[in-house]
Amino acid sequence: MNNKKNYDEQLSAIMNRLAESVLELSDDQVLAEEREKGIDPTKEAESIRNVLRHSSKMQRMQKLQAAERAYEENVARLNKNQYQFPDSPTRRKQLLAAVFAAKPDVQSVLLTAQHRDFEQLTDVDVESLLRQLADLGILESFK
Repeated sequence: MNNKKNYDEQLSAIMNRLAESVLELSDDQVLAEEREKGIDPTKEAESIRNVLRHSSKMQRMQKLQAAERAYEENVARLNKNQYQFPDSPTRRKQLLAAVFAAKPDVQSVLLTAQHRDFEQLTDVDVESLLRQLADLGILESFK
């Protein structure tokens, strides 16, 4: 164990000295050294930039993919929800009117100006609005 520790320390010291010697070189010396090895510094720099761009893009894509998965899960959950609304269109419209009377701020968010009078709302529109209100938890106090 002691030999391993001693070896690791020696290796670390060598690597540190090598790093320091490279840091002491001028940019021109480093470029000349790379060209002597047959490496084109411009192509090498572009290759490194591409690796960094790709890594950065992959990181951003992971976040986007996670957001897309969360969105799909929420949509699936909302589509599975079971709703218990009044049986008749008239009673559904009355329930919607009661919610909007109790919470006028919700009405201004959900209804456009043309539908504020309720007369032009179709049964499908009413049911859609009730579903939205149920998903938001607003209908809980109206049961």
